[in-house]
Amino acid sequence: MSQHLLMIEDDARLAHMVGEYLGQSGFVISHAPNAQAGLTRLQSGDAVPDLVILDLMLPDMDGLEVCRRIRAMGAGLGQTPVESPPATCWRPPARPSMASGRWAALQWSSPP
Repeated sequence: MSQHLLMIEDDARLAHMVGEYLGQSGFVISHAPNAQAGLTRLQSGDAVPDLVILDLMLPDMDGLEVCRRIRAMGAGLGQTPVESPPATCWRPPARPSMASGRWAALQWSSPP
């Protein structure tokens, strides 16, 4: 059975690239282009993701607020793991992101 990931990311090119890569690795990817679309998709209950990949710098809502709202959802959604790749590959994630309910930061390496 494939793992379902919901990616909440406003950069369409980045979402396509990461989605294609993860899709080749056997993951089923759903993409939401902004915070409200991601929260609506989660609340619809169509398919509860195994993981949410969350951009922290979204145009319509702060990513940390999105994470807080996910944590406040019932029906098991509040326990869904949320990962946020850091905006830069060399800087560690800030403490406030952990306080919002994020599990940990993904370690991304950038090409040389």
